[in-house]
Amino acid sequence: MRIAVKYSMDDILNVIVTVISFDSFRTGSSEARAIVRLASMAEFPHLFSRDTVVQAFIDTCSIRFHPINYNLGPLMAYPAFVVLMMQYREGLGNPEQALWERAACWRDDGEPLLMTPRMWLNEQVELLGFNEVGLIS
Repeated sequence: MRIAVKYSMDDILNVIVTVISFDSFRTGSSEARAIVRLASMAEFPHLFSRDTVVQAFIDTCSIRFHPINYNLGPLMAYPAFVVLMMQYREGLGNPEQALWERAACWRDDGEPLLMTPRMWLNEQVELLGFNEVGLIS
């Protein structure tokens, strides 16, 4: 992917991004594959839309899945992603203490709005540099 970016090979880059976005990895559990996808997205944030990354986080963060160091290896180069993953999983496992329960958000008319886990993830992923529009949205 780095070579495709470096030499502006847009057609090859589109194929790579499509493959990563649509979970075409065939080895390991679906959660382990999602971690690899998430690491790929973290490396090239300008190529992936916020919604694609949020869905990858949701796929990765099942509380049924108990990742070990081996599973998290591809993501270790991106500590902000690991922290976000831990915070999201913690919130799923303990909803009363979830960060989104304490986060404030307001509607356009100034009324308070209950934040959902997805709304919270959208905000956090935007802070990591992902926009609503990427190469693949």
